[in-house]
Amino acid sequence: MSSPSSDLFLINGNEASHDRASPVSLFCGMLTRALQSQKPRIVLYWFCGLNTDANIAEMLGNLIGQLLDQIEAKKSPLKAIDKIWYRDFVVYDQMVVFDLFKKILIHQLKSAVVFCIVDGVSFYEDHERSQGFEDLVEDLAALVSEAQESKRIFKVLFTSPIRSQSTKAVARESLQELDIPPFIDTGRSDFATSDFISSLNRRRSSINTVSSLSVYEDAFESFDDLEEQRHWKHKK
Repeated sequence: MSSPSSDLFLINGNEASHDRASPVSLFCGMLTRALQSQKPRIVLYWFCGLNTDANIAEMLGNLIGQLLDQIEAKKSPLKAIDKIWYRDFVVYDQMVVFDLFKKILIHQLKSAVVFCIVDGVSFYEDHERSQGFEDLVEDLAALVSEAQESKRIFKVLFTSPIRSQSTKAVARESLQELDIPPFIDTGRSDFATSDFISSLNRRRSSINTVSSLSVYEDAFESFDDLEEQRHWKHKK
């Protein structure tokens, strides 16, 4: 994760049970905290095990919210993105939501390194979401490749408490995979993984599971205000 290049990673846990918050989740939480302290890096994260009722479009909606939360006024993407495009925005259309995510991400990569951590991907490999998740993996792998070609840094980390069935199959050529051994003696048994992850989850972007377009409208209205403030200061 520290290499100066775009990468796509998968960490397979070796858990006997399919727990919503696993030791791998703890690692993701600690990694997220560590990366967040190193500005101007942008860190996006999503814990599938804590959002088992969400679909892929809702997950992307949350990642968009996190991106918007971390954009500085002077680096607002409003001039680079046509807001009229969102007039007929369909929140539950995964392709449309991903296109919005891609537009904002590409803008952000011009000035910052972006990390995207998705834990517990095996929870989204069920019958209802498996195809959507495979499409997401393929789309993110393509974004990583595009970032690599343009000398930008976009790193994606997928993790799973058990072996992920679809991630490797979809992104076989570009994926770096790590399998956690069956037993690691940490010497600790008093750390509550679920409590740590829940604490981190509460600090996530205020734009959580997306259910209506009003969430996006509110976000972009806030950027309108930022743009007006910037122009006013410039004129002054």
